[in-house]
Amino acid sequence: SLKESQSKKGSENLFKTSFDVSDSLGVKGEFSYRLAGLARSTNEQQKSSKSQRYAIAPSFTWRPAEKTNYSFLSYFQNEPETGYYGWLPKEGTVEPLPNGKRLPTDFNEGASNNTYSRNEKMVGYSFEHGFNDTFTVRQNLRFV
Repeated sequence: SLKESQSKKGSENLFKTSFDVSDSLGVKGEFSYRLAGLARSTNEQQKSSKSQRYAIAPSFTWRPAEKTNYSFLSYFQNEPETGYYGWLPKEGTVEPLPNGKRLPTDFNEGASNNTYSRNEKMVGYSFEHGFNDTFTVRQNLRFV
């Protein structure tokens, strides 16, 4: 049995919380589950840039015999705002410009409406059966 949670608050309006819960079910523990999740939101260093992620990953396993496992696996993630993916040159950031100045740390060379979002969904299963100590059959499938 696992029960874990975590919360974090930090600079740039960082808020993150996550959890991970698992346990065995059934008379002989032949069933088990696991549920992990995450929520995170933060402002990026560049003006008008934010990053948000929400994810959940449920799984379920059935062990009908000592050497046989069936597992259902899934993962769902939503990132309405993925953050800043631009680049800045070495001159003006790492090294000063010829006039001795540097770009401000919150400089954003892109438009404020230049954003990117992402949704991911994955489901699948894993099957394993051991015939003896030498031979085992495994099959895995993942649909993205």
